[in-house]
Amino acid sequence: MESILLWATAIGGISTAIATGGLVWVALRTLGGANKQLQLLREQVDREARPYVVLEVVPGLHGLGSWDLVVRNMGRTIARDVRMDIGDLSRRDEKDFITEPLARYLSAKRILAPSARQRVMWRREPNKEVGRPEPAGASQKVSATVTYKDDVGASYTDVYDLSTDTIDDSTPAPTQGPKVLGDDKELVNIEKAIRTLSIHLGELRR
Repeated sequence: MESILLWATAIGGISTAIATGGLVWVALRTLGGANKQLQLLREQVDREARPYVVLEVVPGLHGLGSWDLVVRNMGRTIARDVRMDIGDLSRRDEKDFITEPLARYLSAKRILAPSARQRVMWRREPNKEVGRPEPAGASQKVSATVTYKDDVGASYTDVYDLSTDTIDDSTPAPTQGPKVLGDDKELVNIEKAIRTLSIHLGELRR
């Protein structure tokens, strides 16, 4: 009888140990999953909290054949010490009024608040009909590097391939509309003013 009780006690102890071990294994696995989940959440918070400076070339406000550079901070925190580099940038001829101001803009440090946006002249295509045989500003294809920091001093670097040749011919542009016929100067001046306003409104919508 005593041997039976001893065997039952031993079996019970073994069962308890196995059950305890199983509970410990489940607890450790649960804890590991929770830690992994916390790590993922922490990484997501870090990604969402950092600044994101984005560069984009868009149709210019000066009309067909012109291009502007839009610099935007799409992150949730301030981007500090923002600098941009596109390599060599030299004036092409005496009619190139874009290159030198653009070079000064790119080399200067600046701060961009969340959702802040800046727009500058980027390029103007050549037009022999108006006496402009050479382009002005940046090249058609440019690799642009932007560097910046967040509030705690962490540095970020992004590289953008900026190109105008792939969308140049397919870019929409507002039409000038019909012109006034006749010699009435007042009507001609009104027509020019309305035409200018319409073109600028159309450019802002591009």
